[in-house]
Amino acid sequence: MSPARAVWEVASSSTLEAGVVTADSALRADPDLRDQLEDLQARFVRVPGSRTARAAVALADPRSESAGESVTRVQLHRHQVPMPDLQHEVRGGDGRLIGRSDFSWPEFRHLGEFDGKVKYERFLRKGESASDRVVREKRREDEMRDEGYGMTRFVWSMVMPDASRRTMAALLPVLARSQRLYVGFGAAG
Repeated sequence: MSPARAVWEVASSSTLEAGVVTADSALRADPDLRDQLEDLQARFVRVPGSRTARAAVALADPRSESAGESVTRVQLHRHQVPMPDLQHEVRGGDGRLIGRSDFSWPEFRHLGEFDGKVKYERFLRKGESASDRVVREKRREDEMRDEGYGMTRFVWSMVMPDASRRTMAALLPVLARSQRLYVGFGAAG
């Protein structure tokens, strides 16, 4: 079975979340799969599960770097929250890269991060403890906020189907507040 067909089979026989996680991962490994996935959409338009698979392919983005980011995007889509740009670089006034956020809503000047255990356990620097990593992450967030951005952090419990409606409903006024506070922030300098 080809990689594209494997993605299609998962996407058509499982949840939208599983389909997007699988498609994101496959496209990250091989961006050329997009054309093959679109061909499969046309071939299997009337096959059971094809509607979910088409939605998964439409939402798939190779810039998504984790299953948590993929599932968060599915919930944003489901609850009609504007879709973010992914892997947004935030630079200081001097051009120095401060950090990269998982999600960015430029029209709101708002950033989002998905925080899973991997970020705080696997990506430790030599000699760094998990608590050192948390402090380093907090400093990075503070520096990005100092550039005139709001910030939301997501964790698994917030994006699971039973909690996602509440999470996404709470996000909408946060985006609006960031827009009021920060749009035009960078234009003055």
